[in-house]
Formats: sequence, C-alpha cells, structure tokens
Amino acid sequence: MVHKGLVCEKGDWKAINQALENFRVAVVKNFWTDPDFALLKQYQSSSEDWFFNSPNKLDYLTTDANDEGYHKLNEHWINPDYRDYKEGYGMLSRNDPASLPPEWGSQFIWVRDKLFDYVRDFATQWKFEDGLSYDHNISYVVHYPPCKDEHPCAPHFDRNIITTIVSHDSNKILQVKYQDDWLTVPYVENSVVLMVGMSFQWLTEDKIKACWHRVAPTDKSSFSTILFSYTTDRKINVLLNQWNDWKSKKAKKRDEALAWND
Repeated sequence: MVHKGLVCEKGDWKAINQALENFRVAVVKNFWTDPDFALLKQYQSSSEDWFFNSPNKLDYLTTDANDEGYHKLNEHWINPDYRDYKEGYGMLSRNDPASLPPEWGSQFIWVRDKLFDYVRDFATQWKFEDGLSYDHNISYVVHYPPCKDEHPCAPHFDRNIITTIVSHDSNKILQVKYQDDWLTVPYVENSVVLMVGMSFQWLTEDKIKACWHRVAPTDKSSFSTILFSYTTDRKINVLLNQWNDWKSKKAKKRDEALAWND
C-alpha cells in the first residue's frame, strides 16, 4: 500500500513539504526529462558494470572512510557503530572530477549536479539557501549485495540537511519509521527520494522531523546514487557536535538514539 501524499509531482512544493512533514520522506515523480532519463539509464548501467566487472576497482581504493574513492564491501562501511553492509564509491564535491573512474565518472558528476540543483531549489523554499554550499556535499554510488537474513543497514538518522536518493532498480529496500511501524518506500520510475536529515530538523525548529530509516533485507543486488547535502550554518554544526557527544555517552545501542527524535 502506498500512503496518500507520499508520492508527489516534481514542482509541487506544497505537496512535497507536506509529505516531508507527515512521513519525513517524499517520493518526487516525473523528475527527469525524457532525454535526461535516457542519460541516467546509461550512467546506471555503466556504473553497475564497473562494480561487478572492473579489474581495477582497487586502484581507486580510499584511504579514509570519509574521503573520495572506492570503499570495499564492508559490514561496517563507514560508521563502526552500526551495521551497513555495502560497497560504494564516494566523492566530495570539492574534489577533482578527473580522479573518478573514466567509465562513468563524468556521468556521475552530471547526476550529482542535477540533484544539487534541485536541492538548491528546495532550500530556497525554506529560505536557507545561503547556508547551502556546493562544497559541502558528499555523493555516493552504493551497492547493497544480496542479504536475506538481516537488515544490511541498521536504523539511523542522517546528519545532513536533506538526502537525495536515485534508485537504480525497482528493489524496495528503503524503509522509514512511520508512527509505530516501518513503511517501505515505494519505487516509482523516473523519481528521486527526498529524506529529512537532522540538520533540517534543527533549521525548521522541529517542524520537520529527521527520518529514522533502514535498509530492508533483499535477495537481489541493489544500487543507488545518493547526495548528502550539508549546511555551513555554524549553529547547526554546533548542534551536530553536541549530538555526537550525547550519542557517544548516552546511546550505547543505536536503537536508543531514537529517543532523541520523540
């Protein structure tokens, strides 16, 4: 069942903002023009082929968990505090595009910039575009391999303003906490998913709450391209530091962090 109001048209900001308030996530349909959608499919095919078949993936191996490069399949991909079983390629927006794999690097930049343009329009609706910086974005293409027995990614919040997700396939792996249950976010072709991060909750003074989410078990490989957009707002970054301190002292288990959002 698709909950009414979760899927919105691209330009309908009223509906999108209402979905974010109600569900903390919104599926934005009819996102790409026909020519852009064709280019998107080319990028998705070439990037997925690289992950499965490239003999030189390790040439791009990152040396830092938060740095640009290829991240090998890992049960605790970036954060050692919770399970996140995947592999991927990450890029800081300020890094050199020439360092990306030539098979799909320029296409990746194109997708990322399209997403950032939309996030900038989104920020304008909320009048915090001045704190949105191109240099404060992190983008990834990620691969979740088949994982049938448990959730590949444990429940968590994203710390950024807004997370923008492009699914490469119809696997419905994103689940969000809705009321007292888990809601599976529907796959809609030619769409992106907007998901509220902790920074956005603070920017809206708790009007829009951050999204507690996880990845569902799956018997198929699943790919996504994701843009994490951050703010330069100093007050928000102070709050993020305070959250990290609280989490390390009080939330011994990841699930206990949910109390922060109640």
